[in-house]
Amino acid sequence: LVQLINNIRHFPTNRNHILTIWDKRDLARVGKRRVPCSLSYNFLYRQGELMMHYYSRSCDVITHFENDLYLAARLQAYIAQQAGDLSVGRFVFTCDSLHCYLRDLEGVF
Repeated sequence: LVQLINNIRHFPTNRNHILTIWDKRDLARVGKRRVPCSLSYNFLYRQGELMMHYYSRSCDVITHFENDLYLAARLQAYIAQQAGDLSVGRFVFTCDSLHCYLRDLEGVF
């Protein structure tokens, strides 16, 4: 994270400001086969603002969606502040599988 912040601070218009939060080698370390839902954040400094694209493989809209977006937005604000008090720009969220489980639907609708 420190390296990402320094890169944004010194080379703000670079297109390679990507924070990957999953590495396939992690599966061997923890002995699991499940790939995490949140995969990466891509930061772009454009028109005086730090934009962020948050990519998620999957998200349970009932139990995780709100917290995932809140934490991602806080991450964007933190990185913008640490990289030189940059203005926070657009936040784009892409999720391949936004879903909910039947067990969680009771009382929702």
